[in-house]
Amino acid sequence: MTAADIATRLAAPEPEARRVAAQEIAKLRGKDAATLLLRALADDDWRVRKEAARVAASVEPRAIVMEALVAALHDKLDIGLRNAAVEALVGVGQDVLALVVGELGKLDADGRKLAIEVLAGVPDPRGARALEGCLEDPDPNVRAAAAEALGRAGASGDEARELATAALVSALGDAEVGVVLGALEALAALEVRVPWASLERLARDPLLRRHALAAAARSREPAALAAMVAALGDPSATTAKDAALLLGDVLFEVDDDDVFARLRHAVPATEEALGRVRGWARGEDTRLRGAALAVLGLARSEVDVALLVDALADDAVAERAELGLTLFGQGAIAPAIAASRIALPAARGASISMMPMLALGHEADVVAQLRDALRSPLPDVLMGALKGVAMAGGGAELACVVPLATHPEARVAGLALSALFSIASRQPDAAVRLLAELDPTGPDAACGCVLIDAAARGGRRSTDADLAFLRTSLAQGAVLARKAALEALATLGGEAASEAVSFALADEEREVVLIAVRAMGRLKRPEPLERLAGGTDDPALVSAVLRALGDADPERFVAAALPLVSSPRPEIACAAVEAFGRVDGRAREDGLFAALDHTDPEVVKLALTEVARIPDARALARLGMCLDHAGADVRKLAGELLGNAGGAGAQALLRARLERERDPGVRAALTTALMTPPHESVE
Repeated sequence: MTAADIATRLAAPEPEARRVAAQEIAKLRGKDAATLLLRALADDDWRVRKEAARVAASVEPRAIVMEALVAALHDKLDIGLRNAAVEALVGVGQDVLALVVGELGKLDADGRKLAIEVLAGVPDPRGARALEGCLEDPDPNVRAAAAEALGRAGASGDEARELATAALVSALGDAEVGVVLGALEALAALEVRVPWASLERLARDPLLRRHALAAAARSREPAALAAMVAALGDPSATTAKDAALLLGDVLFEVDDDDVFARLRHAVPATEEALGRVRGWARGEDTRLRGAALAVLGLARSEVDVALLVDALADDAVAERAELGLTLFGQGAIAPAIAASRIALPAARGASISMMPMLALGHEADVVAQLRDALRSPLPDVLMGALKGVAMAGGGAELACVVPLATHPEARVAGLALSALFSIASRQPDAAVRLLAELDPTGPDAACGCVLIDAAARGGRRSTDADLAFLRTSLAQGAVLARKAALEALATLGGEAASEAVSFALADEEREVVLIAVRAMGRLKRPEPLERLAGGTDDPALVSAVLRALGDADPERFVAAALPLVSSPRPEIACAAVEAFGRVDGRAREDGLFAALDHTDPEVVKLALTEVARIPDARALARLGMCLDHAGADVRKLAGELLGNAGGAGAQALLRARLERERDPGVRAALTTALMTPPHESVE
């Protein structure tokens, strides 16, 4: 198709015809191509402009096209052309940067803002340096645009990120509110922890207060957190609400009693402020409600304990309510007990389970409450009591727990066995005394196996009687008893234990077989595991066998697992990949690298995820190779993983691929990966 043909079609009345004509421009060469490209970029229909911007990078000669696109930034009449030119310039990539930077001083303010969009859209340190200079522009709107654009500097590498961080922190002193807001948003995009000293002044400005407090939440400095707590009493309900939401997230990450003491001192003492928080804690907004519950824990007012206890029954905010009670501390015990008596069963159980944590150092004071709760007919209350007893119970509580191990509610029974194990680990002598009363063939056989296991792990030497109990339970007990016996036999070890476990590999119950496999690994018995690895097509069993084989004998594991990563059955190959991901050394790399050649993209993606955990240059290189994989999903994942890996090498690989990548979804993923902050935020 000639230039004249394309020009004719660009004049067609139908937008679709003009869009198709814009596609053809990429096939031309010479000045006519650039002229027609600008014409398409100025089209009235957005689809035509979008198509023209997409093909711009392929139009030749490239130099003439770039000059024409940069010249379009000067057009003050055709706004559509200007905006389309920006998109086209970004698509062309790094080659346009020198031209755009050189043109900055010649453009009007609106043109400079458009040039800033180009500099922000093309990942390159040169663009970040030019944007830094734009922070000195006489026009405040240009400075604000430059500040906002620097939030994408992470895509240009660590050097650009550091440059942008320093420039943006300096811009916080700008006299224009818009510039400061742009700088705060950019620093948030870069995930920078801004020192409170740079934010304290801004937090006193009503127009900037909310944004400064959001930045303060990232700083994690005690003074910044105290300012957020104080903001709960702000005259602006919106500012106070924002502060509460931020605190709801931040308080989970604080682990310093001195900091908590400072925050409690900063809680506004006015009834108006606390009433506002209580209202949020009763509201329908789940996130705000959860944040308010955590804040009420800081306030430590007994009238709020019932509200916190009731919230434990709501899964949407239970975690925040637990945090609130934890922050409240020991003073919450008495009012929590009172509130739990009339609370829903789930709330009562959850509050009871927390009692030992609230009474750290004084656990004996709550044991009576726990023993009483173990007599409840309600499963939720029983589960809470068992969790509490597991933490605070002594030898005397073992006998109270045993009957619950056969409770018809499976969750109660499971927690009872866990509680037995916890207590017996601390009280092995009491466990041995109770064991003498249990029948290895009766309903309490699982309890006996758990007591033997826990006592052995607690340091007590096993006896022939212990082994006999376990073997009898394994041969004649119910499924739960057989599973518990296998765990205990693996703990005891020895030839007799291994022999007993080997018979369980043929058990009729799949759950029992899987536990027997794991026990063989703990017992360092690879031979039967080798036979199983090559003789089953059950992916779950393959995974368990390989994991156990890795524990028993790493060399035999490699011999058994390496052929399986190439299995034509993806689920088997994935099981082998997961197994290689759990071992160390060169064997892991060999297995995972082999899996990257699998024909199934899901196997390759799983292997990529495991390779990304290997901190060496070979792994980084293999991730880079997968940027050229035929599957777009694989390339996308490889880009995301390289972004998480960080470092100059990863960013160089990402930028190189971005220049060649044509799939829009993959390009977006690569750009995002380039903007991913390093593992440690820049201070």
